[in-house]
Amino acid sequence: MFAAMDAGTLDMRDFKQKLAWEIVSIFHGDDAANQAAEDARRMHEGEVPSDAPVYQLAQATSLLDLMSDAGLTKSKGEARRLIQQGGVRLDGAPVEDLTAEVAPDGEHVVQVGKRKFLRVVPA
Repeated sequence: MFAAMDAGTLDMRDFKQKLAWEIVSIFHGDDAANQAAEDARRMHEGEVPSDAPVYQLAQATSLLDLMSDAGLTKSKGEARRLIQQGGVRLDGAPVEDLTAEVAPDGEHVVQVGKRKFLRVVPA
């Protein structure tokens, strides 16, 4: 692996991915390393990770309440700031409305920043 890097046949990104896989494999096994690599690929491509938490919603609720109750943010104030800064997406679309609501009419995905995801399903 290091020889390929020195020879220029392996770029830095691929080197980092292989090194990360090797480290995870040593400590947690090949299956965990493969799962971590798949989750990293999904995250890089903007897909929802397979281990995203699921929140069951019984009735329509404001996105601010949902984010706070589900633990995506520590408070409604933090949720409000994140929405105002453009750091929240609902079903892939940026949320700009502070009064946005989420209804239990199917599965929804809330994304906060690049790495926090929440699947919302009807109760």
